[in-house]
Amino acid sequence: MPFDVAETDRLLTTTRSVRRRLDLDRPVPREIVEQALEVAVQAPTANNHQNWRWLVITEAGVKEKLAEMIRSSWAFHRNDMWTNAGRRRNDAQARRNYDSAQALTETIAAVPVLVIPCVLGRPPDIAAINARWRARMADKIADDPGHLVQHGETRASIFYGSIFPAIWSFQLALRSRGLGSTITCLHVPHERETGRLLGIPTGVTQVCMIPVAYTLGAGFRPADRYRAKERTYWERWAVTRPEPPDVVIVGGGIAGASAACKLTAGGLSVVLLEKQDTYQDLVRGEWLAPWGIREAQRLGVYDCFSAGGAWEIREWMTWDEAVTDDEVEAVDMTRFIPGVGGPMSFPHHAVCALMAEQAAASGARLVMNASKIVVVPGERPVVTYRTPEGAFELRPRLVLGATGRGCTVGRQVGITMRNSMHHWGGGMMVEDMAGWPPDVQAMGTEGDVMFMVFPQGYGRARLYLNFPTANKHRYRGPGGVERFMAAFELECLPDRGKAVTEATPAGPLSVWPSVSSVPEGPPLTEGVVLIGDEAGNADTVLGTGLSCAMRDSRTVCDILLASSDWSPSAFAPYVEERDFRLERLDFGASIISRLHVEFGPAAVERRRRVRKLMARNFAAQVTGLLNMVAPEDVPEFGFSEFFAERLFRETA
Repeated sequence: MPFDVAETDRLLTTTRSVRRRLDLDRPVPREIVEQALEVAVQAPTANNHQNWRWLVITEAGVKEKLAEMIRSSWAFHRNDMWTNAGRRRNDAQARRNYDSAQALTETIAAVPVLVIPCVLGRPPDIAAINARWRARMADKIADDPGHLVQHGETRASIFYGSIFPAIWSFQLALRSRGLGSTITCLHVPHERETGRLLGIPTGVTQVCMIPVAYTLGAGFRPADRYRAKERTYWERWAVTRPEPPDVVIVGGGIAGASAACKLTAGGLSVVLLEKQDTYQDLVRGEWLAPWGIREAQRLGVYDCFSAGGAWEIREWMTWDEAVTDDEVEAVDMTRFIPGVGGPMSFPHHAVCALMAEQAAASGARLVMNASKIVVVPGERPVVTYRTPEGAFELRPRLVLGATGRGCTVGRQVGITMRNSMHHWGGGMMVEDMAGWPPDVQAMGTEGDVMFMVFPQGYGRARLYLNFPTANKHRYRGPGGVERFMAAFELECLPDRGKAVTEATPAGPLSVWPSVSSVPEGPPLTEGVVLIGDEAGNADTVLGTGLSCAMRDSRTVCDILLASSDWSPSAFAPYVEERDFRLERLDFGASIISRLHVEFGPAAVERRRRVRKLMARNFAAQVTGLLNMVAPEDVPEFGFSEFFAERLFRETA
C-alpha cells in the first residue's frame, strides 16, 4: 500500500527538537514509550549489529540526580555553546537555541520520561586501530595500496551506524503519537557517575539522553534551513550553485538589511551577505533624523529601531566657546515633521541585527561571515564569496552594493568617486553618564575640537569628536581612550563636561578621515546598483548618512517591486533624485564644516558673527534644516553660492 507522501513528509519535516514546549504535568503511559521503541528497533543497522540498549527513567529522585549532573555540565559548557552558536546563520536563531537549552536544564527533572540510548562496547580508538592495521600490513602495502584503507574510520562508522537511525525512528514514532523529544548529551561528561547511579556496566557507551513528554500545542513547522540543492553536489565536489535568487545584497548594514526586509516582504528572493560573523559595535553613525524615521516607517523596519534600543532626542543644545551662557538655548527637535517626533539615537549594531533577523524571518537567506566577496557586473551578474563552509557562487538578477564607505562593490564594478577631506573624526560609546540630560543632544566647538553628544538612554551615550587633520594621531595608541574622554573637559560645557569625562567607556574607540565622496557618474552599472554610503556620501559632520541610506533603500526597492524591468534605465528616477539630494547635502555639510570644524581666533569670531546674523535673520538658519527635514523640503536659496558667499561675507 503506497504511503500518503504529504503526511509522511509533514512528519519528517516537523519533528523538531522540543525543549520549552514539553508538557511537564501530563503523564506519559508506559505503553506509548514501548510502542515507539518497537518502531525504533526496526531502523536499519550496520552489519546487522543490534547492539543497542534503551534505559527508560521515570523515578523522580533519579531524574533529579541526573538533572544535577546536567546543570553542572551546562554551567561549564554554556559560554562555549553561545560563542559557537553566534557564528551560525543569525543572532536571533543562536539566542533561541541558547535560551531553549537553558530552559531544558532548568526543567529536565520534571520531564515525565528520560530515555538513555546505549551501545554495547566502547567507541573505537581510530588512531590506534589504524596504527595496528598498518603494522600488520607493512609488508603488503608496497604491492597493494588497497591495504592503506583506514579501518579505524570504518569501525567508528559501524559503531554509531545503528544507534542514531534508531534514535531518529524513536523520535518520529513519538511525534506521530503527539509527543515531543530532543537529544541532549549534557549527562555524558558524568558517564561514570551516571553508570553507578543506574547500574550501567563500564563497557557500555551512553550515547545521549532523550527527554520525552507530550507537547504544549501541536503547531510545529519546518525549520529555516538552507535548500538541499544549495548543499548538494552531483558527481564531483564543487562550488555550490543554488537556485539563483532575485537579488543579492552585499552588506548587512542599515541600507542593506532594510532593503532585504522590504524586498522579501514584497515577495522577492534575497540573499544578504554580511562580512561579520556577529554584529559588533564598529562605531558607526547612530543618529536618525525625523525624515529618516519616516523612511524607516515606509520600509517597514521602524519596529527594529524601537526594539533595538532607539532613544528619542527632544532638544538640541549648542555649547560653544563663541556662545555666552545667556545665549545658550534649547531647540525643540520634535516640531519639524508632524507625527514623527524628534530624531532617534540608537545602537547601530543591535538595530542591524534585528533587521537581518526580520529579513530572515520573511524568507531572506542571511549569510554571516561572508568573505572574499567578488561581484562581476553584467546582465546576469555573478557574486562569489567564501564562508567557513566553503566557496559559493550566485547569479542573481541584480546586486545591491551596500558596503558603506569602503565601496567594496563600487570599486569592483568600476564606479569611481570624487573624494575630499576637511577634517578627522572619532567616536566611542560610554555609560554611567547619569549627570547628562537624557533627551538632550549637544554640539559645539572649543579649542581644537568640535564635540557631539548623543544620549541613548539609561546613562549611555555616543560621543563624537571632529578635529584637524594635523591631530589625526592624537587619539590613537596607548592612552587614546583617556585622551578622547579628557577632550570633553571644556569650559563651554556645564560643570566643565564632568558628566562626560567621568563616564565609563563602553565600547571601542575609532577614528577616521571625514571624507565626502561624490560619484563621478551614476551609482550603478549593468546588474549592480549601489545604495547607502557606497553610492556616495556627504561629510559625516552633517549626520544625515543613515537617513540617506534609508531613502536609497526605499527608493530602489520601490522600483524593483513595481516592475520587472531592472535595466539601468529603470533606475533613472533614483539616480536623478539621489544626485539632487547629495548635491544639497554636500553643500550643506561644507558650510557646517567651515563653521564648526575650523579652529583658531578667526574661526571663533566667524561663529560668533554667524550667530548674530542668524538671530537677526531667521532665513540664515536654512542650512540647519538639513539635519531635520528631507533635502527637497529645504528652501532653494539655502544651496546657492550667493547664499554661502553672503553668509560668510557678512560674518568675515
